[in-house]
Amino acid sequence: MNAQGTLCTVCTGCGKCFPGSRAEQLHIVTESIFGWGESVSAPAGDGGAGELLAADVGTTTIAMARISGAGQILQSFTRVNPQVRFGADVLSRIQAAKDPEKARIMRESVREVLAEGLEALSGPAPEEGTWQFYAPSRTGREEDLRETKDGCGNLYIAANTTMSYLLLGHDPTELGEAPFHASHLNGGSLLLSRDTGISQEGSGNPADRASENTDPDTTGSRTIPEIRGILLPGFSAFVGSDLYAGALACGMGEREELQLLIDLGTNGEILLGNREGILGCATAAGPAFEGGPNRGIFGADMVHLTAELLRRGYVDETGLLRDPYFEAGITVGGLTVTQPQIRAIQLAKAAIAAGTQILMERRGVRSERISRVILAGGFGYYLQPADAARIGLLPEELAAKAVPGGNTALAGAALYGRYAGQSAGQFAGQSAAPALPPARILNLASLPEFETAYLEQLNFPVA
Repeated sequence: MNAQGTLCTVCTGCGKCFPGSRAEQLHIVTESIFGWGESVSAPAGDGGAGELLAADVGTTTIAMARISGAGQILQSFTRVNPQVRFGADVLSRIQAAKDPEKARIMRESVREVLAEGLEALSGPAPEEGTWQFYAPSRTGREEDLRETKDGCGNLYIAANTTMSYLLLGHDPTELGEAPFHASHLNGGSLLLSRDTGISQEGSGNPADRASENTDPDTTGSRTIPEIRGILLPGFSAFVGSDLYAGALACGMGEREELQLLIDLGTNGEILLGNREGILGCATAAGPAFEGGPNRGIFGADMVHLTAELLRRGYVDETGLLRDPYFEAGITVGGLTVTQPQIRAIQLAKAAIAAGTQILMERRGVRSERISRVILAGGFGYYLQPADAARIGLLPEELAAKAVPGGNTALAGAALYGRYAGQSAGQFAGQSAAPALPPARILNLASLPEFETAYLEQLNFPVA
């Protein structure tokens, strides 16, 4: 969080970071991991000369950035997702969306945040007018995505599947009910326009509005600029376009080496893959990695405290605080850790560890075959690999290969934008984007081995 109280681009809401902090400089980490370099050409018309606009709409946080053609974050904007008033997790939002008015409020509130972000990323606001969304297009057809006028750009948006549904106005009910089918995984688009004060009395259709604009040279009016929001495609009901973007950012479609991408949050999403194929899953990690029952303690700090208590013998392998701390908790460095908090971390780490174990078993690989473990988000940036191994979140062999990935959803959305511009002829002389390999997403709840693996992973490792 910066001095003005706004969250940094990659933050998950911990409130720990200030200007110049490691979290604020995370684009450096992203650049080194994902190979963005000076050779990357700049698309004309996407957020300015040589620039791209990208957004990550998460369940908790909405992050946006204006990114140079070389992959550097020029400006960033982050806000708490206003939908949190309807619940902290996607299932709560799905339930709330059964009420059409609540669904409308959730849709419009996120669109308003994106509009606010576009203002912030475009420099000083004009003397009059604000960004507004209108005329959503859900086809996602390539010809629709390219229909922008001179001076118009695109905002490339990564989001989990529920956030995508709500943003585009789809009914998310199917995402919360077995068999958890997702009918809308091909992305989509919606238009934004900055109202410059010209009276608009058309249908609201972009073509109608454009026809009402007059020549600025003859009337003094200004042409209304437009931004098209483009939603990236997703994988499944619980593994959305944020992980699709992450896979792009990690180069899973290009690398021969196997990589493990773990996005730790209320829903822990995991991808294991290389250019031959991707296997993925989502686990109900609960709120432990994003505050939750540990309100006031950042997730990575909670993992560190738990690891330290294990090392010092205050917590045993079953997760019990020893007497006399079981009832009242134990205070470490001014923070009080209670038994319910320890249990929440224990349950969350078991879900992630079990999901990882099953992906490896289904792929038929052991830890030595995996070249790198990428921990996405602010949580992954602060998480110490030794702590992850001590609590059993990752086996020691994988913890040693863990690297912070930063906001892989935001990075991947920008890469997607770079490739989209390239395919539209904006990157002359460069090759088209590599496609991601075939992906298979496992529904862990339907697998008989998941319960066994989960129970095996509940205990903390014995030192």
